[in-house]
Amino acid sequence: MSSSVSRFAAGYARRSFHAGRTSFSEAKVIESPVAAAAPAITSSTATAPPTSGFRSRAASFAFGFGLAGMLGYSRLKMDVWQAAEGVSDSITVVKTDVSAFQSQLAALQQRVEKLESSQQPQQQ
Repeated sequence: MSSSVSRFAAGYARRSFHAGRTSFSEAKVIESPVAAAAPAITSSTATAPPTSGFRSRAASFAFGFGLAGMLGYSRLKMDVWQAAEGVSDSITVVKTDVSAFQSQLAALQQRVEKLESSQQPQQQ
């Protein structure tokens, strides 16, 4: 029995649903041809699981911050352009209204002048 198989069996017995009913010595070790052919894990070949360090966490934070900043900037830019188009459309509408009012004002001024000129000879 190799040490890797016994370590697996010990871990399985501890994590098993029936672990409370069986002790470590009662755990069954199943020999398989795959496990027998696999090289034994020793302390020199076994490595600790990689833990994320400060540098990788800082890089992930910086990437996320940069991505959120770019998305926010593009959304803000789109909102500003839409607002500018709305203001431009409003200015165009106001210009047409002002030109219509100016033409009405000119017509009214001509009418008033015509009425005043027709009233002046009668008053004398």
